[in-house]
Amino acid sequence: MLKWTKIDAGEYQDTTERFRAIKTWDRIYGDHWVLIDAKEYYDGKNISCKGKYDERTLLDCKLKAEALAKE
Repeated sequence: MLKWTKIDAGEYQDTTERFRAIKTWDRIYGDHWVLIDAKEYYDGKNISCKGKYDERTLLDCKLKAEALAKE
C-alpha cells in the first residue's frame, strides 16, 4: 500500500517519490486529476515521466498507482 503526502493544495506525492497526483483543468476533461508515473524528476514545469494518466478523482489516481506499482 502506497502512502501519500500532501505537497501543496491539489498536489500529492507518494513516499517513494515515484507517483505524483496533480489537480488540473482542461477543455476536454474539465476538473480532473493527473497521475504522473515519474521515474526521474518533476520540477514543476518539465516532466520526465514513464506515464501520465487522466483520472476523475484523487482516489482513482491512488488506485491506478497501486495497480502500476504491482506490475
